[in-house]
Amino acid sequence: MFNFPVETFWLIVPWPFIWLTLGIIMYFIKKRDDEREDEFYAKSDDKELK
Repeated sequence: MFNFPVETFWLIVPWPFIWLTLGIIMYFIKKRDDEREDEFYAKSDDKELK
């Protein structure tokens, strides 16, 4: 592909999928943390944060 050796192709191709997977994982981890943080502050303030 693009006159590159096959090894170069296989070094470049997987990285977008790796970063996309890590991004999706981090999104769900941070979303869970945000929900826990909101729940904590809602209990301490006796009101719901939205």
